[in-house]
Parts: sequence; C-alpha cells; structure tokens
Amino acid sequence: MIFIGAFIMVFIAEMGDKSQLIAMSLATRYSIKVVLVGVVLATLVNNGLAVAAGVYLKTMVDLEIMRIFASGAFIFFGIWKLLEKEKDVSSSPAEFEKPLWGSLGTVTLVLFLAEIGDKTQLATMAYVINYGSPLQTLLGAVCGMFLADLIGILAGTYVVRVLKQERLLRWISGGIFIILGLIGMGLYLF
Repeated sequence: MIFIGAFIMVFIAEMGDKSQLIAMSLATRYSIKVVLVGVVLATLVNNGLAVAAGVYLKTMVDLEIMRIFASGAFIFFGIWKLLEKEKDVSSSPAEFEKPLWGSLGTVTLVLFLAEIGDKTQLATMAYVINYGSPLQTLLGAVCGMFLADLIGILAGTYVVRVLKQERLLRWISGGIFIILGLIGMGLYLF
C-alpha cells in the first residue's frame, strides 16, 4: 500500500512538472533509452537522499511533530503546484552539447540537478516520515517518476502544445497534495 501511495503521489506530481518537460526536451537530443535510464539513476539518487533524510529526521525529532510538519508540507506543495506558472521547455538545462562522460552522464546530471530540492523530493521525504517503509517509498517514487517521464516523453508534447492542458495537470496534482496533507493533519489534529 505504501508503494502504491508513493507511486501515485510522485506520478501525479510529475505530470506537467519541470522534470517531465526536461526529460521531454532531452529526448529530442538523446535516445529515449538513454533518457529513461538517466531518469531512473537521477531519481534513485535524489529520492534515496530524501528517504534517508526522512528516516533520519523521524528518529531525531518527535514523531507527532514531524507528521504534522510533513502533512503541512503536503498542503504547501499542493498550493505551490496550484500557483506554479507554465514552463518554457526551451529554457531547460538540456543545452549541453558535448558531455564529458557521455550522453547518459549528461542526462543523469541534468535530471539530478533539476530535482534537487524539488517538491517531489521533499514530498518523498515527508511521505516516508508519515508512512514509514523507506524501501517501498523509494521504489514507489522511482517508478512514479519513471512512468510520468515516459508518458511525458511519448505524449507530453502533444498534450501541452496541442491540447494546452498543462494547467489542468497542475490543478489535479496540487489537489492531490492538499488532500494528502489534510488527511495527514486530520489523523493527528482531531
């Protein structure tokens, strides 16, 4: 159940997010296989750090305070997602032409840097604090990111450029974050 929750949280949050747009942009310069492997590697490291931080914080701070903070963080990320402005794919950091360590290294580094401190990394940390199970949380987050970026690469350009539905994707993911936060607050405040 924790795997599924983390998967859904990250998958929905990444729909229309900068990482998905960056992956889409990278796929125009590198093979889809290289971009997808880069997504997995960058996501494993970023969310592995988030899970480790969440596990550490869970042992160092009063659990009830951390859960309330984590639930508040979900609400904050939901509002952040709702207020986010549309992104310009052409301004992504995918402008490296000749990488020092090959295409995979460049793709992984670009995606890793794009996700540092991103709401999904912080939400993954909050999720492991709230629900535990670090391995299931990490695997769910990685799989959610992978599927979201795969869809972004294969169909995202059509949805964003032709159907102009980026705003709808932001509202859905923002709403889910807020609902998760309210559920978490409700469990500990009432």
